[in-house]
Amino acid sequence: MVRTLMFRLYQRAEKLIVPTLRFSQDIYAEKLIASLPEGGRWLDLGCGHQFFPEWMAAERAAVLSSKAAAFGVDLDWESLRGHPDIRNRTLGDLARLPFRAGSFDFVTANMVVEHLEDPAAALGEIHRVLKPKGVFLFHTPNVRHWVIRLAALTPEGVKRKAAAFLHERKEADIFPAHYRMNTPEAVRELAEKNGFRVAELAMVNTSATFVMLGPVALLELLVLRFLETRRGERHRTIIIARLEKR
Repeated sequence: MVRTLMFRLYQRAEKLIVPTLRFSQDIYAEKLIASLPEGGRWLDLGCGHQFFPEWMAAERAAVLSSKAAAFGVDLDWESLRGHPDIRNRTLGDLARLPFRAGSFDFVTANMVVEHLEDPAAALGEIHRVLKPKGVFLFHTPNVRHWVIRLAALTPEGVKRKAAAFLHERKEADIFPAHYRMNTPEAVRELAEKNGFRVAELAMVNTSATFVMLGPVALLELLVLRFLETRRGERHRTIIIARLEKR
């Protein structure tokens, strides 16, 4: 009851303070759906147990109605086996993908890149399994954003408990983050070194993190309002990048 009330109050405040703000998962989903290869093969890296958060039913339906053949790979078997929408599921390491070269037209990663210990190795593997001119689309935090900087400095145990309270996420679904490809400069450098062209790199904001903390959420919204301006662009919350195989 309290959580629902806080969320409703936040929604009203968001419309008043930052009317242009959108949830970044919505932006990512739009780009993903628009890029799905008709009749082609699509690999979702770190697919877990769902494509998008539970409330994104329309986006899930759009993906399921696509004629693209969906494949998923993840290191967490319990999560992987619970994915209701991908039949072709594989347990595997993103730095050693268990697929033949040139197997896929499209590869995606939703809030996965920040967890890569060796993003160069993962990009090399993604390049290998993509067909010529194939696309890698990913959605990941920008480590220059103040909340992400704070998260990067927070011990993992504390971070899990905070995420469970603020976002009702299960602690088992929260994994260590390394943020080694989480600035625009790092994305461009690693892409270039691993045979990709950066076709698009969008810096976007997303809904406030501290919705459940009332006054803190209002302060966060004021910061987000500034970040919506050109001057605040490099410190926005999220990076959504589209890389094309050379």
